Amino acid sequence: MNDNISHNQRRAYLTVVTIWLILLIALMSSILAFDLQRARTHFFEEVHQFYQKANDRVDIIESVLEGFAAMVSVTNYTGRERIRSYAQKMLEQYPYIFMFEIVEKVPHDQINSFIEYYRHNYYPDFEIKGFSYQSDRQWQPISDAPYHLPIVFMEPFPEESRKVMGLDISSNGFFMQALRESELKNRSVASDPFKLIEGYQAYIIQRPIPVTDNQMQFRSSKSGADIEFAVLVIRTDTLMEKKPQLLPGMRELLYKSTYSETDPAGYLQQQVAPAASWLETKLFPHLRASMKLDSASQPFALLVEQQLGWGMISWGKLGFSLLAALFTFGVMLAYARLYFRNEMARSERYLQISRAMIIGLDRNGAVNLINRRGCEILGYSKKEILGRNWFEAVVPDQSRDEVYRNFLKIIAGEIEPLRRYESCIHTKNGVTRYIDWNNDIETNRKGMIIGTLSSGQDITERKRVEKKAQRQQRDMAHIMRISTMGEMATGMAHELNQPLTALVSYCATAETLVNALPEPPQQLGEILSRATEQAHRAGDIIRHLREFVSKKDENIELFDLDHTIKDIITFLKWEIQESDVNVEFRAGGQSCRIRARRIQIEQVLINLLKNSLEAIRDGNIVNGKVVITSCLKANDMIEVSVTDNGPGIDSSIANKLFHQFQTTKKSGMGIGLSSSRTIIEAHGGKLWFDKNYQNGTLFGFILHTTV
Repeated sequence: MNDNISHNQRRAYLTVVTIWLILLIALMSSILAFDLQRARTHFFEEVHQFYQKANDRVDIIESVLEGFAAMVSVTNYTGRERIRSYAQKMLEQYPYIFMFEIVEKVPHDQINSFIEYYRHNYYPDFEIKGFSYQSDRQWQPISDAPYHLPIVFMEPFPEESRKVMGLDISSNGFFMQALRESELKNRSVASDPFKLIEGYQAYIIQRPIPVTDNQMQFRSSKSGADIEFAVLVIRTDTLMEKKPQLLPGMRELLYKSTYSETDPAGYLQQQVAPAASWLETKLFPHLRASMKLDSASQPFALLVEQQLGWGMISWGKLGFSLLAALFTFGVMLAYARLYFRNEMARSERYLQISRAMIIGLDRNGAVNLINRRGCEILGYSKKEILGRNWFEAVVPDQSRDEVYRNFLKIIAGEIEPLRRYESCIHTKNGVTRYIDWNNDIETNRKGMIIGTLSSGQDITERKRVEKKAQRQQRDMAHIMRISTMGEMATGMAHELNQPLTALVSYCATAETLVNALPEPPQQLGEILSRATEQAHRAGDIIRHLREFVSKKDENIELFDLDHTIKDIITFLKWEIQESDVNVEFRAGGQSCRIRARRIQIEQVLINLLKNSLEAIRDGNIVNGKVVITSCLKANDMIEVSVTDNGPGIDSSIANKLFHQFQTTKKSGMGIGLSSSRTIIEAHGGKLWFDKNYQNGTLFGFILHTTV
């Protein structure tokens, strides 16, 4: 548009375009919302089908295992063909069952007679051997263990499987763990996933075989096995029905729920469709459903995800709607042009004041006058700012309502405008600038107020210098208060140490006098002993406090980080109890030591733990919990993390947490995290805050260990 087009006409065009855009967006949004709901419904229907099929199969597996165990229980080994016939029928009916097996638990001192029994009665070349399920997958001698768990029956039993007969599955930890749990609970238990010799991913599910009286008599004449297990080997790639083609962006995962969904060691079966494009992940929602199967003996979880994409959109409906919208827009624009064909041009007044911005506002707060300097300060061109509401365009959110109410009172004649005042505005690129304003009202010939006229000087640089000086002054005062606090703490610790020393001496003397009595009261001796112990503990706490606030922290020493963490928890025991928070330490440092300034590392641990305690307390969290975890990492590093279930940290200040004197507490000093990061980095480590951690906060640091 040309500059001579009136403001009213531009506003009319803007109204036309706005109405058209609102209608277009509403129509498109309704179509997309319907498509999205349809995609969601289809997704959850698919998830339900996957879940039901997986549930049915694990239920069948458990039923077949129960039937197999019952048959073995009532059928002695002369009926082995009946057992094999049952297994063959089940294998034919349920192809996801890979193999039936019987395992016997044999004491080590009975192993020779056990081997001779099976060689004499069933397999002349029967022997007991171990097997490594590691990368080498080699046969190996059996270990000298209290018990052995050899396989004594297999179906199917081709010739190439004979060498597996007699395999002592106790030579592999994950098999042994599952069998122990099954024996202890006397029910079916599934093992972790593993890879068969044939290359398939599989797991075993087994249960102890219930023994009848006849079976017990029969066992007594056998080889000496204590107990038998019925075992099924299940191919995991058959638990869910494979589809020739998944929906785009879909992933199906069945995994053992004792593992994390991100740990491939627990994966049973996974199907993944081609990944969605980067743009689709930004524009469309990601659907996810996770649920645990009903079987307790096979604790599996199903995870289904789908990244929606272009395929969910009804392009035909959108195309037709867009054509209709374009036609409507043409009609509305033509009407607006006809309506304003004979409009009157309104003259513009420009007053150029050297280095001052001139702003004119109408009764609604829209900009109707701006000079070159105003455009330079705001960063808008004249076309961009004229006609826009001044308060919405440049006034900060926190003061917008109040400033606009005062403007309306000025327009109504209720109050006089402030002839001079200072305020801040936001430029087009988001920069805040401070302006020193001179204001007046603008009236028409009848004396009616029709707007305001203001000139302003940019004083941003002056304000910045003033604030910097004020901030430096506050920081110096803050540092002086912290220094005074440390000296006071040292003095208090020194003063308290003397009466505690006397208390220990008095308790020891009293204990000696009591023990010298002919028949000293036992309870009195115990009380004096506990009093002495608590006095020593108080002394240790005060000594720790003196060391903590001491300036002599230059000595680097070698110490156990896990032990130091336990000392810090003990040091803060009273505060932990007062906060009614459960503090749990999961030690994983394996007694590894670090070389550092111990007091400084203790300071970091205290800062992080106290921050979590105070966050839980200030957030009124019920059942507050703090978990401190240590674990070894690659390259001789040890990682310590402190997590809590507090209210978390506002994302608006997450990037400023480690700035000096930055705090989220009402009474905080804002130096804890800044100092902690400085300490850790000075020791060659790294301190961080996990922004993506849900339901609380997570801070962690990593340091070098000394091998």
